[in-house]
Amino acid sequence: MLKDCIFIFYYVILVAVGLVFAPDYSVHPHLAAETIFHFVKFVLPCVLMELTKSEVEKIRIIFVEITALSSDSKISAIAEDALKFLEKVPFEFTLWRFASVNIRLPLQFLGLMTTYVIVSIQFMHVFG
Repeated sequence: MLKDCIFIFYYVILVAVGLVFAPDYSVHPHLAAETIFHFVKFVLPCVLMELTKSEVEKIRIIFVEITALSSDSKISAIAEDALKFLEKVPFEFTLWRFASVNIRLPLQFLGLMTTYVIVSIQFMHVFG
């Protein structure tokens, strides 16, 4: 995922600078396709993690129902243990303990890229 972030960032800067300084405001199709490919590779794990988190939440709800409605003490105890485990170890995945992989990560990255694209274009006008 980190490799895809670096590629996306690099390609978006190239596309933005190419759009600003190209005489016909065009982008090479290969560069655009490569950017889209890496963005999809970056977003897909985030979407899958969010779907998995929703399934884990459904499982937690099932354990709560089992705990509340079960007449067997063994089954109820096992469900309570599972609930304690889900409480102690929440389902999440982080990149190098830096960023949590969820649906907000691509949006945060898009905001970061937008800022740096604007800054790089402004510096290109000053120094270019």
